[in-house]
Amino acid sequence: MKIHWLGIPIDSTQRIMITPSFRLRYGAARNMADINIDIGNKISKDVSAVIFGKTTWSLSNEKNINNNLELAKNLKKLKIKVIVDYTDNYLANENKKINHLSSDYQERNQNLITKTQEYYKRIIDISDAIITSSEGLKDEVKNIYFTKKIICIPDAIDDYGEIRSNIKNQFLWFGMPISFPFLLDALQKIDLILNKEIIVNCLTDKDIIVEAVKSKKILVPALKNIKIIISQWSINNVVKYAENSICILIPSDLNDSRKKYASSNRIITAFSLNRPVIATKIPSYIEYQDYLIDIDTNQLEAYLNNYEWPEEKLKNALNISKEFLPNKVAHLWSCNLKKIIQENK
Repeated sequence: MKIHWLGIPIDSTQRIMITPSFRLRYGAARNMADINIDIGNKISKDVSAVIFGKTTWSLSNEKNINNNLELAKNLKKLKIKVIVDYTDNYLANENKKINHLSSDYQERNQNLITKTQEYYKRIIDISDAIITSSEGLKDEVKNIYFTKKIICIPDAIDDYGEIRSNIKNQFLWFGMPISFPFLLDALQKIDLILNKEIIVNCLTDKDIIVEAVKSKKILVPALKNIKIIISQWSINNVVKYAENSICILIPSDLNDSRKKYASSNRIITAFSLNRPVIATKIPSYIEYQDYLIDIDTNQLEAYLNNYEWPEEKLKNALNISKEFLPNKVAHLWSCNLKKIIQENK
């Protein structure tokens, strides 16, 4: 059995923009022992299914998006299964203001989201099945496409190996530039509690954030006790900065329906770094709530007053993370893809 994955396979160790979904989802699927998986623009005639990976609309990507829609229609005519890997809630019909963004930047981002939403509505209409990255997202899609086959396969995580301890007065955040405003919200809250200066190392697409801050597209608030340092995301940098960190920051926004139904990937990744985790308790994190510090409760102040966190919780969280390594998640892809391909044959 062979399938094809349409994604953007650039150097996954150096870049975070446009690649996390490809790196962590295709990266797990390619570990399947009983299903061959190809990538690239050329699709062989003997494939049983094509997975359309995460896509975000842009002017430079408009042609590819239109090509994807035409390709999906043609695949259906050839009785080849069309599967959409859906990892962000672009179907959410809202125009929510994001803090710390200039009005022009806000408008630009909303336009990109609207265009991407249009693409997903069309590609999902054509599809035979939808794969989501969280149960909450699965339920959201089911409310709209209640006759579609929808399954959930969690994100895998990168394997960072054993993280040594060389702890300094530093916190660590990693994420996409679009999530940076949520970090700024969290830092304003944390800054009110801290009584000494902390460095927050931010691993993201450095060029985008630096340019956005410099041009005042992103408005960074004044912080009394926090110094923000932006660095380029890479697997090596995650290891380097995690070794020096007291804790990991994973803030989000429960009022943003696109982020509310995100996968558990970031919390599980943080667990793998063997550090306490301060997080917003979005739905996919609830089952792990015993192993995180809830940023929206008095747990936050209690932790920041002494940085004490039970060693047993760190150990248990680390063990949980090992179940999300690519070779562990691969069997979920294999079992579910075979079911989708065999259905209605």
